[in-house]
Amino acid sequence: MTKVIVEKDDSSTKPYVYIKTFNNENSDEDYKICNSIFTQTNGKYTLSFHLDNDGDGVIDTYCFCDIKTNVRGSNGSPWDFEEFTDEEGELIDKYELFEDFGYNSNEISETLYNIGLEFVKKYLNEASEENMLYKAAVPFEKRDILKEEIKNDGVDYYTGNLVFEEGDKNILPEEFNHL
Repeated sequence: MTKVIVEKDDSSTKPYVYIKTFNNENSDEDYKICNSIFTQTNGKYTLSFHLDNDGDGVIDTYCFCDIKTNVRGSNGSPWDFEEFTDEEGELIDKYELFEDFGYNSNEISETLYNIGLEFVKKYLNEASEENMLYKAAVPFEKRDILKEEIKNDGVDYYTGNLVFEEGDKNILPEEFNHL
């Protein structure tokens, strides 16, 4: 009899998606992004793609967090990360490249780029693909994925925004846990 040993696949990733939109239920327009995060972790590092509304449109940010060292990086592009900080936002000179953590820059940048593409294709409207910064919105036809946002600080109340949440929120670095 042959014994087969199955090892855990460390290349598998855990995802988490959070989308908050402005509620325009009395309109047939798409639901503009208030803020959002599309996150993946492979147990070694966490990568995420964020869209935050600045009043005119959205700002896109790509983030990296090394789980072992708790060092972070963020950038307006998935490429060319050159500055890394601790959890308080203090610059750490020890790290200048992903290779300093023992990772491949191209692999991480490509993954971040694909996370952004997947988020736009899967959750946002077609106009977002052409002009994400000013057109980022969840299609009206996907209204059923959005729920009213309720906060519980002893009392439940309606905030006027709609949210979508899916996956394992525990993979988020501490500073994003307020979502």
